[in-house]
Amino acid sequence: MRGAARTGTNLRAQGGELFRPQEVDFFFDLPDAGACQRLAATLGAREFAVDFRRVDAEVGDRYTLHARKAIRISVTEMQETTRQFRELATQQQGRYDGWAASGMMRPSGR
Repeated sequence: MRGAARTGTNLRAQGGELFRPQEVDFFFDLPDAGACQRLAATLGAREFAVDFRRVDAEVGDRYTLHARKAIRISVTEMQETTRQFRELATQQQGRYDGWAASGMMRPSGR
């Protein structure tokens, strides 16, 4: 089972209702504040709440961007969102780092 399908299964197992909008967090790794501002503007226009910050300077000179929105989780829609977010991150010389439904526990043993 891959990505969105596995997460949907885990969410259902934890009592989540996939037919109702869930708060979903999306994560990006970006090279600088300018890239974060550009991506934040794009995501803000799509009604995402967005914040970003510089990663610890000892780790590198990168930034992390977090976007959040209440959406209905479906495998096909999340796969398309992942495709779009990878493209948006690449346009900013960054990387899309995935998503998680708020409050969802990650599987143990990984």
